[in-house]
Amino acid sequence: MELSKTRPPAKSILDRYLFSRLRRFAWKQRTRKVTIRGLPEGLQIDILEELAEKQFDAKLVDVSYVHLSSWKNTGAYRLNLRLSNGRTWSLIYKNAIYDHLQIPALADFPVMPGKPEFLVYSAADQGLRDYLPVVQHCRELIPGKHYVYILQDLDRDHVQLAQNHDNFIFAVRQSIVLHQAMQSWMIKVDSSKLLQFDRQYSRALRKYAKRNLELYAQRMGDEEVFKVLDLWPQISELHDRDEFYEPQAYGMIHGDFHANNIYVNQGAPRSIRLIDWEWSGIGKIHADIASLLKRASPELEKKAFDLYTELLPNFSAQTHLRYYEWCHLERGLQAAFLAMQQVESKIQVAWIPGFMRRSMKRLRIATQRLSLMEVEDH
Repeated sequence: MELSKTRPPAKSILDRYLFSRLRRFAWKQRTRKVTIRGLPEGLQIDILEELAEKQFDAKLVDVSYVHLSSWKNTGAYRLNLRLSNGRTWSLIYKNAIYDHLQIPALADFPVMPGKPEFLVYSAADQGLRDYLPVVQHCRELIPGKHYVYILQDLDRDHVQLAQNHDNFIFAVRQSIVLHQAMQSWMIKVDSSKLLQFDRQYSRALRKYAKRNLELYAQRMGDEEVFKVLDLWPQISELHDRDEFYEPQAYGMIHGDFHANNIYVNQGAPRSIRLIDWEWSGIGKIHADIASLLKRASPELEKKAFDLYTELLPNFSAQTHLRYYEWCHLERGLQAAFLAMQQVESKIQVAWIPGFMRRSMKRLRIATQRLSLMEVEDH
């Protein structure tokens, strides 16, 4: 394509290394977790006083907080509460604002996150609640745009899922039970409030991705993105094939089912809880397993995926593989969200360039594998 002829000169290996080191140093200096006495913006003291009284029959003595979000001006905070009975209590306060001023990448994005998380936290049944942090406070301030939550701090008695063999196999098994709980809950609520990752979404995503990947490639000189753009006609044709939009491929998904959002209970290590439900919706059921295994080694990915196909025998192994690779293709297109965030935001995030390179490589692998499957079928 013509765009490839206008690629900026490639940086030398040394230039890339030095630039990466300087970026990471600046990022660490700017994002050091500093404890601040008082309340984060938007949180009212009377809410915390009421919770302290209800939970511990104690008065609130002091509050401090740490801002946890790396690329949002608001986002998540850890609250440290000191109570009159001598106890301390740690909670997570999430001030979730969804608009293009807070999150530039949302401009023209096909769906608006946020509403599903409020639905999950405010209306979960017992089956789904087993997978959530305890919700102490939940409120919608501006419908569709602004939500506040006070949640259990899972870091106190849970650990994030370690990315190793046993934990990935465990998480694959748990994902099957989780999806069953989500499906059971979904039929009881207004599912129109969940995101719809359907064909209309996918077509709008391709337009969004092409425009923003081109901009990112020009600004950042990322060769991996240029390689994806060179394959765009093939990617677009595969992504829009009728076979990937059959009704049986769909169900409720978490939408961001990766290790950082999965917490294992240290006291009961066979149970998990999940955070960040803002992207949950109706989509390809293989999307969550693709998200989980994105960093797995090839050997572990194969073993975990084979187990997944055994646990869901309603599809043939070949159909499972097609849907799985298609979900990796769409995940690559969704990476344009972070590409735009990096280009348009005042906050430059050190890990995004590496994430983009890995995502583009995986997108090309998915494109190659889907193309090979087509050749073998014929």
